[in-house]
Amino acid sequence: MADMLYVMKDCQTVIVAAEGEAFTRDGKFVNHPYTPVPRMDFVTNQIILRKNHNNCHNTGCNMFVSTLHIYRYDELKPAGVRFVYTGNNSTFSQDLEPEYIAVDKDTNKAYVVLQENNAIAEVDLTTQTITNIRGLGYKQWGGLDASDRDGGIRITFWPIRAWYQPDSAKFHQWQGRKLLFTANEGDSKEYRSLGFTEEVKGQDIPTSALGPEIHEMVKSALRDESLLGRLEFSANDGKDKTGTYRALYTHGARSFSIWDLTSANDDVSSALPQLFDSGSEFEEMTALHCPHAFNTNSDDPDSRSDNKGSEPESLTLAEINNRLYIFIGNERPGTIHVYSLGRDVSRPRFETVFCGGIPDNSKTTQQNFEDGELYGIDPEDLKFYSADESPTGKPVLMVAGAISGTVTLLEVKVTDDGSDDSPSTLMVRL
Repeated sequence: MADMLYVMKDCQTVIVAAEGEAFTRDGKFVNHPYTPVPRMDFVTNQIILRKNHNNCHNTGCNMFVSTLHIYRYDELKPAGVRFVYTGNNSTFSQDLEPEYIAVDKDTNKAYVVLQENNAIAEVDLTTQTITNIRGLGYKQWGGLDASDRDGGIRITFWPIRAWYQPDSAKFHQWQGRKLLFTANEGDSKEYRSLGFTEEVKGQDIPTSALGPEIHEMVKSALRDESLLGRLEFSANDGKDKTGTYRALYTHGARSFSIWDLTSANDDVSSALPQLFDSGSEFEEMTALHCPHAFNTNSDDPDSRSDNKGSEPESLTLAEINNRLYIFIGNERPGTIHVYSLGRDVSRPRFETVFCGGIPDNSKTTQQNFEDGELYGIDPEDLKFYSADESPTGKPVLMVAGAISGTVTLLEVKVTDDGSDDSPSTLMVRL
């Protein structure tokens, strides 16, 4: 079950994130295999992919598969690595699910996102070995809109935690530092026929299960649907051996982050060093510039606030005018947030939020779609093309909208001189 492919520039090698999700059949649990990170080396120019991967050698490819069974969970847990489903004799290795791949071409190293597990696996492509698994720690929330029943946009401070759980990631070297950029969507596991879900509404957490570490304000808010009662929490994380919650965790950080690979050490018990997280800026900037698209699911703004918010999903990078631009696509509303980096790698500058594909009118989503006014909804992938690469001769961002069923070209207009002054970025549909 391939979730993502990364094609190397030699056009002969493809790295595959084979997620290997477990599933149920006839009410019985079918365990996932030890999660692989295959690398396929194509040795002929014509490759015919077949349904039976065992025939791969007949099509001219050699496959290397490295599995993630060599690490003990107890060593990784302090860094925020998660072991989600422990039933049916599942092992930690079987619980790991590769989601996305970023590659450092200089060192021939891949960074594989393990989304549900809140971790990054480091793979040496030369020796074909997994060299490390690094947890991402947790986010201490500042502000977020935690309810779809609070009458609109209500970004409030809550002393709760979140797992980052990125979907996409990109590697880039900037200002002499090796950086990993992540779009922190969030995800959880669920096996309905087995009665397993790792999410629980705040109002369904018994007060008796909350330890003294949980703030009294939070305990009270969990009983109110307009506050924390509707918010989805992890049903398992934050508990001690008696089943008492010592901390409350949500899935997904509703943000993008920059991680410092240059200063990372080999201590698997410590989280990957973080240089920056956008905090609550995605919600704040959307509320300011695109309130009609705030945490929306089709026609209903605020409807995703109790789940994972905007669900930052896709990400791409571009060097323009001596700055590094970061484009982050948000799944649910279809907005794109843009930041840029100058000399200080820990202080990105907010540039703009694009919501042109989500019309602010009285039509329904279906009507806008039929009229050709809806595009870029659920931006599953983003790709930047410089003026030299672009068919228009101008810098463009290509957006694959999974829900809208569209591929859109957005012209990227930058009037910045490369300094750290005020933002000056604009995107328009071609």
